[in-house]
Amino acid sequence: MAAALTPLRIWLKDLFVLLLSMVPIAENRLAIPVAAALRLKWQQAFLCTTAGSFLPVPYVMKGSGPLADRARRVGFVERGLGRVERFAQKHPRLFRNGSVFILAVFVGIPFTGIGVWIASFVAGALGFDRRSSMAAILVGTVISGLFTTACTYGVIVGVKTLFRCVTRAA
Repeated sequence: MAAALTPLRIWLKDLFVLLLSMVPIAENRLAIPVAAALRLKWQQAFLCTTAGSFLPVPYVMKGSGPLADRARRVGFVERGLGRVERFAQKHPRLFRNGSVFILAVFVGIPFTGIGVWIASFVAGALGFDRRSSMAAILVGTVISGLFTTACTYGVIVGVKTLFRCVTRAA
């Protein structure tokens, strides 16, 4: 009976990691260490978190225009979007030609605090090209996932190796 439940347990862990990576701010930056703690293989962790992080993108981009109009009533949202819009007006060529690259870079660096949700919201609110923005956000998600996976699983392997060396020496 226990052997029959093992695939179900693995599937539930994958589903939990996928759902966790869909949460704003957490995304794959939190979901990959959780996957490592749940003892998922790094490939599973990477695939689940990449898929989970990217799933909300089309919906956030589609709803960000009307939502941005309503959210502007809140002071800090108005100030934040105003800054982005002023920056875009000062540098129109950068945003016309390089907006896709900027989205990929900001999403790809996992420690900027700008993740998939914020990039999708900004791309939709500022009217960036939907298809190229989604491609850039996907590239950034993959880069961020690879970096976070390598760091997380690299530390785990390093600590395990160090622990084995210390216990053998003792």
